[in-house]
Amino acid sequence: MPEGTVESLLKPENKDKLLAILTYHVVAGKYTAEKVLKTDKLETVNGQNIMISISDKGAKVNQSGITATDIMTSNGVIHVIDTVLLPSDDETSMMIDEETKRLARAHGCPAFSEIKTASVETRSTSSVNSL
Repeated sequence: MPEGTVESLLKPENKDKLLAILTYHVVAGKYTAEKVLKTDKLETVNGQNIMISISDKGAKVNQSGITATDIMTSNGVIHVIDTVLLPSDDETSMMIDEETKRLARAHGCPAFSEIKTASVETRSTSSVNSL
């Protein structure tokens, strides 16, 4: 996650955002890798679905690669992923997306230039207003 994000999420006023992220990483029940890979989606404790996919490059949860599986614990099974999952349509996602854009701009990434971002935002606003 971008620098400063964790610190921001630990502030008392962001407790709900942090809880949404944490509960998006938990599925009720006991799911071994074999069981996980037999489905294409699972409902998380926060009520949103995570998507499971398999390709030549390996298995994924949403866009996160699965790096270790079937770590048995006393209260469930842990599967390790390579990035933090973010719930959709959540203020936290927007906060992190803004930080990601800021960092990308600071490092000269042309896809996130102020002009490109402004153009996309204008088109988005225009599309929403036309509805």
